Amino acid sequence: MKGVKVIDNTNLLELTVTGDSPQKTFSVIRSIMRNYPNLSQYITTSMVMEVLAAPKVPTTRINFDDSLDRGKRAFVIAFAALMAFFAYLSYKHDTVKSERELSEKLDATALGTIDHERVHRSGKKNRKKMPALLVTDISASFTYVEKYKKITASVLKSLERHNGQVIMVTSVTEHEGKSTVAANLALTMKRQKKNVILVDDMVDTAGTLCNGAKALVERGGAKSVIACATHGVLSGPAIERLQNSVIDKLILLDTIPVEGDKAIDKIEMLTVADLFAEAIHRIYDENAISDLYN
Repeated sequence: MKGVKVIDNTNLLELTVTGDSPQKTFSVIRSIMRNYPNLSQYITTSMVMEVLAAPKVPTTRINFDDSLDRGKRAFVIAFAALMAFFAYLSYKHDTVKSERELSEKLDATALGTIDHERVHRSGKKNRKKMPALLVTDISASFTYVEKYKKITASVLKSLERHNGQVIMVTSVTEHEGKSTVAANLALTMKRQKKNVILVDDMVDTAGTLCNGAKALVERGGAKSVIACATHGVLSGPAIERLQNSVIDKLILLDTIPVEGDKAIDKIEMLTVADLFAEAIHRIYDENAISDLYN
């Protein structure tokens, strides 16, 4: 594209040529300047062209659309801001992030910490994650086993000091490895003939619960295993698994009815009717319900 513009209040012309090819554009403007004297004599003889600035070829694009680059930069900035926001929420969230915070925020003593250790089954094809890592597995690291030994020693010392007879393993949320911790404690204690209570929020198909109890008895030498849970969904093969398991008793709350074929002898139901009724009564009278948590 070619253009000629007269600069205001002067006798100067500005000649511009733009195009996709810098080389072709430069050749066009050079051709115009070279042939201008020959053409001007047919128009007027009083015009003389003097070049004040030689044409130049730009080294970078001056007319490209940078909307894509702006979009990329905006995405990176937004992503970084989002990550910073989540990091801030995680930092401000009132959770226990260290052993020091455990004693500060909870009325509890930290016996130790165990880092998550993920191990895959051998084989290049269909590599599956192992559901639990026991201290007797050859794939368990030295640090992993030693931490369990240290915690077990602290647990036994605490039991002796308080004349305790039962160890209860529980957690705040599901899928936090209660069965794995219970099994590893029992295995580390060798055959101490301890009673073990497994506490969970929900029992669905009972696969993890029954496998954990089996490891406690067969490999850990547990004397007995009692399981407790809030909600007994008991779907699929749950009843059959419980019947054939080493679990002595499963204690459930009656938030979900357990009737018919599900009402086996191993399952004991506790009612929450009185607790719910008291909570409703206190809320209606605008009284505190915090005492009910104790």
